[in-house]
This record gives sequence, C-alpha cells and structure tokens, in this order.
Amino acid sequence: MTQRSTSHSGKFSLAVPARRLSLARAGRVLRTVVLVATVLIYLGLFFAGGGKRAEIYALLWRSYLFLPDQLAIDLFQMWCGGEPAEATIVDRLPVLAVALVWSCAAWAAGDWILDRLRLPMAGWQKVVYSWGIGLQLCSLYTLAVGLAGLLHQSWLFWGPSLLTIAAAVWRHRRQLSRENVMRVPPSGRQWLGWLAILPPLVLLLLLAPLPPWEFDVREYHLQVPKEWYQQGFIGFLPHNVYGNMPMGAEMQALAAMALWGGPDGWWYGALAGKVMIGLYALLGALGIAAVLDWLGHPRAGCWAAAIYLSTPWILHVSTVGLVEGAVAAYGILAAGAVGQAIAGPLLVDTSGTTAPNRHSQARRQLFSDESLRWLALAGFLAGAAASCKYTGLLFVAAPMTLIILLSRRLHAKGAMIFVLVCLAGVGPWLLKNYYFTGNPTYPLLYEIFGGQYWDEATNKRWVRAHGPPLDAHGHRFHWHQLRDALRDIGWESDKLSPLLWSLALVGFLQPHDVRWRRMLIGLTVAYFGAWWLFTHRYDRFFVPCFAWIAVWSGIGASAPAAGSTWKKGIQSLVIMGILLNCLVVSTGALTGDNRMLVPLEKLRRDEPQLRRTHPAHLFLNDHVKKNETAVIEGDAQVFDLEVPIYYHTCWNPSWWELWTKNKSLEEQRDLLRRHRVKYVFFHWSEIARYRQPGNYGFTDYITRRRIHDDFVRPGLLRFVPVPSGEGWLDPRSGELYEVVYAHDQAKSEANPATGDGR
Repeated sequence: MTQRSTSHSGKFSLAVPARRLSLARAGRVLRTVVLVATVLIYLGLFFAGGGKRAEIYALLWRSYLFLPDQLAIDLFQMWCGGEPAEATIVDRLPVLAVALVWSCAAWAAGDWILDRLRLPMAGWQKVVYSWGIGLQLCSLYTLAVGLAGLLHQSWLFWGPSLLTIAAAVWRHRRQLSRENVMRVPPSGRQWLGWLAILPPLVLLLLLAPLPPWEFDVREYHLQVPKEWYQQGFIGFLPHNVYGNMPMGAEMQALAAMALWGGPDGWWYGALAGKVMIGLYALLGALGIAAVLDWLGHPRAGCWAAAIYLSTPWILHVSTVGLVEGAVAAYGILAAGAVGQAIAGPLLVDTSGTTAPNRHSQARRQLFSDESLRWLALAGFLAGAAASCKYTGLLFVAAPMTLIILLSRRLHAKGAMIFVLVCLAGVGPWLLKNYYFTGNPTYPLLYEIFGGQYWDEATNKRWVRAHGPPLDAHGHRFHWHQLRDALRDIGWESDKLSPLLWSLALVGFLQPHDVRWRRMLIGLTVAYFGAWWLFTHRYDRFFVPCFAWIAVWSGIGASAPAAGSTWKKGIQSLVIMGILLNCLVVSTGALTGDNRMLVPLEKLRRDEPQLRRTHPAHLFLNDHVKKNETAVIEGDAQVFDLEVPIYYHTCWNPSWWELWTKNKSLEEQRDLLRRHRVKYVFFHWSEIARYRQPGNYGFTDYITRRRIHDDFVRPGLLRFVPVPSGEGWLDPRSGELYEVVYAHDQAKSEANPATGDGR
C-alpha cells in the first residue's frame, strides 16, 4: 500500500513540472511567433514603399547581388571621384587630429565636473557623461572668448586644452593602470554587438571631414562660425538671422578654426568642426548604451548603439554638418540622468556589478541629495540641447520638466533644480540675444518680446513658413495629416533604417522597469506631439527622437523574454541591416557627396565636376581683388566664397535694395563705391524657388526686368559671362554683373537689350 502510494505520488510530482515545462515552451514559441510577425509586417511596409530608397534597393538587388566584386570597384571609383591614382586620406589626418585634441580636452573638463558631483558612475559610463558635459563646457568657453573678441588668440584654445588633458591624465594615472573600461567582461555576443558599431563609425569618420555641400550648413552652420572667426569676435549678424540663434554645436567648429589659426583656419577648422559635430552621433550611441546598462540590459546597449549609429538619417545629419545629432546626444544623456533620479540610487559592490537598491527605493518617498545631483546633471545636458537649437527647449527640456513634476519622488523642488541648471546651460545664448536685440529668443516670440532688426511682416512670413503646413482644404490639424506624418517618420522617409522601428516595436513588448518605461514613452509621445503641433513637420526635425526610440530597438535586438533561437536569428538580421545601411549611405544616393578619398584641396574648388561649388563663386574667388567686394543676391550658400562679400538670407534686408531703391544713379554709384563693390551676382533660380507658393518668399524689388531696365540700361552694371564646365552659366540660373564707375564705358560695352554680353 505504501509502495503504491509512493509510486503514485512520484508520477504526480513528475507530471506537473512536465506540464509546466510544456506550457513555458509553448509560451516562448508563441512569443517568438508574435515577435517575428511584428518584424515581418514592418519590413513589408518598409520595403514596399516607393521613393528614392526603393530605387536604390532595387538597383543593388538587380545589378550587384551576384557581382560583389563589381560593386566594390564601382564604389571605389565613386569614393575617389573617378581618379583612383589620386585617392588619399592622409590630408584628413591633421583635421582628425584637431578634432581629437578638442574632444580629449572636453572629456578632461567634464571628468573634473563629474568628480565634483560624486554620482555613482564608473567605467565607460563616466567617460561618456564626462565627454557630454565637457563638450558643452567647451562650447560655452568658446562663446565667452568670442564675445570678448579674442578668437584670433590661438593660445587661448591650445593652452587650456593641453593643460586640461595633462591634469586629467595626472589625476587618473593610478586608475588608468588598474581600472577596466567595462565593469564586467563582455560576452561573445556583446563583443559582436560592439564590433557592429565599427562599420558606421568608420564611415562617419571618412565622410565627416569632407567639405560642406548641404544648404543649411553652407548658409549658417559653418558660414556663421567662419564670419565670426574672420572678424575675430562673436557679434550680431544683421544679414543672417540664423546666426543670431543658439549655436552651441557650431562652437566646436569655431574652436577648431581658432585652434588651426592662420588665413586658412576657417576652411580646415570648419572641416575639423564638422568632424566634432559628427562625433555627437557617437556620443549619442554610447549614451543609449549607458541608459540600457542602467536598465539592466548591457547586451542590448551595444546593439542599440550600432542600430542608432547606422541609421541613414543619423549618418546623414552627422556627416554633412547638421546639428540634430547633437540635440539627440544631449537628449539621451539628460534622459538617462532623469531616469536615475526617478529610479533612485544604485549600489556599487566591490565586484564591480551594479544593481538597484530596491528596498531603499521602496522606503524613500522624498528626493535625496543624490537625486538632486542627478537632476542638476540632467538640467545642464537639457540646456546643452537647447543651446544647439531652440527646439531643444520644446522637445527635451519641457517634457523632462513635466516628468519630474509628475514623479512621486521629485516634485517641485526637483523640477526647480532642473530648470535652473538648464538655464545655466542655454542662458548665455539667451543673454547674448537679449543684449543685441532685446529679445532673448530672437527671432522667435516676436509677439511677446519684440526685437530690433525684425518687423511684423517678416515675423508673419516666418511663422507661416515654419508652422504646421496647410493641406488643400486649408486644414493644419486634420486626421489625414496625422496619418501621413506617422507614415512618413515610421517607414516612408528615405533615410530610415529597417531596424530602428521594427525592433523598437519588439522591444516595447518586452518587460522593463516600469518607471523607465513610463519616462521613455512620455518623452517620445511629447516629442511627437510638439513636432506635429508646432513645427512644419519636416522629418529631419524628428531625428533627435531616434535616440530614445533606439533604446527600445536595443531591447528588441536582445529580446530577453524570447528564446535563444530568436536572439541568434535577430542579431544576424541586425548585422545584415547595419551593413546594408552603411552600403546605401556609402553610395551617396541618399546622403549626398561621398568622395571620401578625393584630396581636400581638389574638393575645395571642385573642378571640373562643380558638384558642391557654384561657378559664379569660383569666378569671384579668382577675380575679386583684395580691396574689392561683391554683392550676392538670392544666394545664401556662400561658405566657399573666399573674398569679401555682402550677402543676406531671404529673411534679411537686401543690400542691393538698401543701396539702390529710391536713389539717383549717382547716389547709387557713390554708395557702391563707398562699399568697394566690384561685382554683383543675382541667383535667379534660387530667387524663383523662394517665391514659389509655400516657400519662404523673397523681396519683390529684385527682378530680372528691373535689373536690366534700371541698372544695365543706364550703365551702372555690365554683364560678365561666367564659365561653367565646358560652356557658360545659363542666365536663367544666375547672372553676374560688374559695377561700372565710368558712365561712358558702360554705354559702349553693355548690351541694353538683354544685358547679355556674349
């Protein structure tokens, strides 16, 4: 009887675990099926879309799938501009060296500040946050030196840089010999994830030193630092409204110009500055990894960093000189600090592992001094984001302030600390604008603050152009506009990655710390809401949010709730996706100039291709003498002009209009002589583009008919043909004129019918 009972009991004890094991296995299979279905549905939407991206994928599939050697040959030909014998990267080394010195100085300065904050942070996470803090400190230092009018004193940049680096090495001389960069030795797959970051990083370092070609970069991101460097001080620019906005990221370029020094410092310093701006993408990728490490997903961190850095949008903005990568980097670092303040302190044991002190978190209802230090750090980084673009206040600082206020642990005192330190990060730029214009947010909020050098008509034009667009029925906030916006940033935008959103959806289905989950969801939703409600919904403006989305992507790539089969398969897919992204970017089809092996001096003039330089600019560089100037109308991409010029953006008053409207011929000639004007260039195709419906607009005073009738016929201007390739510049695109100071000479040489002297 006893034996039978024992036998029966034994069978029962084995059957229950078997059933549980079976149910658990079935649950894993079901989860894997759901995850695979999620990825496949997204990829179907992604690759089914049309546009330029679909054309590139189709070309790679049809022409190169079975011809990888031919693909390599064609890519190399593109990278060296069709001149393999001239291929080089040696001339990039000094540019990269200047960027390296400034980056090391930034890390050293930030490391000293982080030591003072006494936050529980060690190893590579401390390096990441030190670099982020230091870059903002270096930016503010450059602003201070520029406002003091000392930009031509290179020793003010070399001296502090070298001293700061030396001091940091001295402080860490013992730690460097015994501390590991990683707290825990990475596993094989974790090393694979970190290796996956190398292809996009190498591509970034090859593309970033290229001379600028993107419109906004040549109009103000690098043009404004160039002007400040050449004049030796930072001041108000009445002809370039964009130069009077916060330019925290561009200060890295201005510092690089000062480090380089000399008459060519603006050119090579701009290239080093482009590299510095590009490195913000790496900072953001490492910041994402730091956040995931705090979330308890160290393996997910390396995959998230690689996915983020390989996203074509991130590579694009980071290699052409745009600053969305800087806003994203500061945004993710600030989010990590806010998350630490909300989640509570960490316990760092002697073995090097870090885990949340759950019992302490449960007991502590009020904020601690440590939480306040985290919030101070977060506030400074949020202010850094706002110092790069005004939108940083709306997209980063404002939602984080709200999250802090809603937190049970932090409340109003924590929000006050955050806001005050945030103002310390962006405040110098606001004070600068207030001093020069009377409006701290110039030219924004004109209705509240007013401001010099701006008027009601221009402000209305600005608000209309930068606000939510109207549809065919006059709607700005219709449901179909919301649908189109979601589709655009979700899977239709040309520079999206097939990995970012697909794996983010998977990661969202995984279990995480509820406080971090709520914070990331809140930040993402707030960002989208602000982007859709208050901007013109340009997809590039949504790019900084990708850093927060990449956190979910990394969790999806490691999928802790899924089985090992999913992990192996999805990580293989991630590696293939990263390589595909890098391949597409390297072709230049989506991200522009890819001549990463062409000598820099050849790219400077860019003859005979003229892919990034305008023929009229080359003509002016060759013909304007030292004591002469030129007037540029309709063309604000003037970075490549190496001679004194008068130009303006479409938002600023026209120099030609100011000097000629309602004035006699002699008064006009006298004003032009006083400003030493030799040539005037009218970029008609750009003026026509500005005047298209929905565009920014341009002054009505300047037209081809008025120029020919009022200035060419009376003899003030004489047409000058401009060589362009093997022919001449089309007058419908642009016309160059020489100012004639001898009236009788103008009559004999000008063509009164068309102004065309050919």
